[in-house]
Parts: sequence; structure tokens; C-alpha cells
Amino acid sequence: MADTLTTNVLLTNQTEGGNNNSWGTLADTNFEYIDDKFGDATAISTTGGNTTLTQTQERCNVLLITGVLVSDAVLIFSGRGGTWIIRNGTTGSYTLTAKVSGQTGVEITQGTTKPVYSNGTDIAAGGADSGATSIPTGLMAPY
Repeated sequence: MADTLTTNVLLTNQTEGGNNNSWGTLADTNFEYIDDKFGDATAISTTGGNTTLTQTQERCNVLLITGVLVSDAVLIFSGRGGTWIIRNGTTGSYTLTAKVSGQTGVEITQGTTKPVYSNGTDIAAGGADSGATSIPTGLMAPY
């Protein structure tokens, strides 16, 4: 039987008794992914338009968005489960929206930080915008 991937973080769910002499490498990768989800931040620069998040970007806990917007900007998530903290550090007279393709999503006001989560269909607000200019070290977000 082949290995499978978990639904949300895409960890390798190893087959019982499989991966002789390679299970340690797979386990190490899983631990790195878990570490990314609970504490990693990624910077994304945009001038607007659609930005489809890579698996690596979407796996991070914090998304730091920067750039001078010349049009509305949209972060496209895959629709997998999870929570994120998005810091909108963009400038320009346009908006930043986080959503799953084809859905409505949630807008993140410039200069604010917003917790968001996947509600099974789209990205939804996990709380109000924060005027905080930085994300405190060790911040834990509810799932």
C-alpha cells in the first residue's frame, strides 16, 4: 500500500511497515512542515492581481504581504484547512483579499494584521483587524 498525505498540512502518512531504511527522512520532513505551520513566516511581495500561494507559502503560519499596489491584490489559497495570520504591509489605493479561487474571501485592511482560517469552502476572518505593526514572538493562534 502506498503512502498518503494528510488533508491539511500535507504530511506524509506512512504505510505501516513501509519505507524500510527511509522512514527517518520522511519523519524529518514531516517535523519540518509542522514547525513551519506553528512558527514560520513568509514574505510575499505583490503589485496587485492574483497570487496563488505555493504549498510552502501556505504551510507557513504568518504571511507578510508587501508592495505598492497598482490594482486590487488577491491571495489565492488551496482550500485546505488551516489558520494563518496575514499582515497587510502594502501601500497604494487598492485592497488585499485572501480567498479560495471562485469564492468571496476576506479583505485585510492596509496597515493591519488579521487572523484568518479555512472554513471548509473559503477563507474567513478569525478575528478583527489589529493595528499592530509587528507579530509578537511566540504568538499562538486558535485553530
